Amino acid sequence: MNENELTTEVASLAETVMALRVTDATSYKAASDVLLQAKDMQKRIVAYFKPLKESAFAAHKAVTAKEGSELAKIAPVEAHLKKQIGDYAAEQERLRKIEQARLDAIRAYDGECALFRHLEKCHDYTSRENGMYRRGHPILVLPCAGLRSTVVRWRLRRGPESRPGTDLCL
Repeated sequence: MNENELTTEVASLAETVMALRVTDATSYKAASDVLLQAKDMQKRIVAYFKPLKESAFAAHKAVTAKEGSELAKIAPVEAHLKKQIGDYAAEQERLRKIEQARLDAIRAYDGECALFRHLEKCHDYTSRENGMYRRGHPILVLPCAGLRSTVVRWRLRRGPESRPGTDLCL
């Protein structure tokens, strides 16, 4: 049996079924016989396409296996490239953070210089090697110790006669 014969038989059976009306015992018997023919036709259709499906499935399995072996060859290449790209991106981010910290430190230094210029100009402070002293007063500007910042912090500290709590961190 070929596909054209199968198509012709299915079309003929469909015409017979559409013209059939079950109204009495004779038509009931005829409808039962046509139903048996339809079941037999289903079996023949399944039997006809079974070897085609099996060969298609075997071809699919073979193609899938070949595809998998080729993909397995490219996987290390992909992993290597992803690692290289990730390492480059991480290095660029590290350099960006270093540059950002450098710029932040420059801005902080500029701010501190502005503070010192303000203290010198408006409050009669003078710069010395380890800080700033107010002329004629025991007030000293020193770096704050123990701060976890890359920005230099300064502390105004009054002399030995200062009261507790009078230190000011800027």
